[in-house]
Amino acid sequence: MKSYLQWSVATIAIVILSACGSNISVNNGNTALNNPSTKSGNGNTRSTATSINPNSTTAGNIDSAGDEDWFKVVIPHDGTLVVETTGATDTYGYLLDASNREIASNDDGGLNRNFKISKSVTAGTYYVKVKHHDPSESMGAYSLVAHFDDHGNSKDGATPINNPNSRTSGRIETAGDVDWFKIQISRAGVLEVQTTSSMDTNGELYKDGDRNASDNNNGSGNNFKITQTVTAGTYYVKVSASSTGDYWLDSQFTPSVAEQAQGSFSDNDNN
Repeated sequence: MKSYLQWSVATIAIVILSACGSNISVNNGNTALNNPSTKSGNGNTRSTATSINPNSTTAGNIDSAGDEDWFKVVIPHDGTLVVETTGATDTYGYLLDASNREIASNDDGGLNRNFKISKSVTAGTYYVKVKHHDPSESMGAYSLVAHFDDHGNSKDGATPINNPNSRTSGRIETAGDVDWFKIQISRAGVLEVQTTSSMDTNGELYKDGDRNASDNNNGSGNNFKITQTVTAGTYYVKVSASSTGDYWLDSQFTPSVAEQAQGSFSDNDNN
């Protein structure tokens, strides 16, 4: 009779908990309740992937052994996408393109056994898959951090401007974001760089490791404009702003009179 009552109570409990949407399991008459509050709510397949912003932080949780969390991110234009997790969970991450092809994966590239992926991407839709390093038996919470930058944020990652007389689009994605550009000058002359935007921009011009010039608002509106006499070499332009938004970076190079004359002489010699 006692065992019958115990089983009846367990059965009633299962019915009630199931009606409330709880995840439960029964093993040899013992009832286990998986706390639904630990569920991350993120999709666990590509078709149910959770949409995230290219610059965002999203809470996640490996809910059970073998669980995977999927995220979808739409990239507006070419740039560098960085995705990584933070937290105490040993994660493994994958980056896939719109055709479901894996284009990058990582295990412990981040801090504390978290994955970190940095990949140059073109405009389009991408998917991030997160699982535990040991999917057979481990669970745990994490935060997925995504960061997208259209241009490098250091000299080493500067975007090359192949033509010193050109216009390049850019965007300050987040507070504190900076964009770096690299311009190769072949001879002496005057280099002019400036932004066109609705923001208050700041510009700095470097050659090698030295800053040659900087400006805040000599351009139109609150845009910077730098005009600098230069010699042959590699120059770097650093763009920052007081807010987020889009801008155009215009560069114009005019050879010196002597260089123009030398060019004319060279042309005549070739004729």
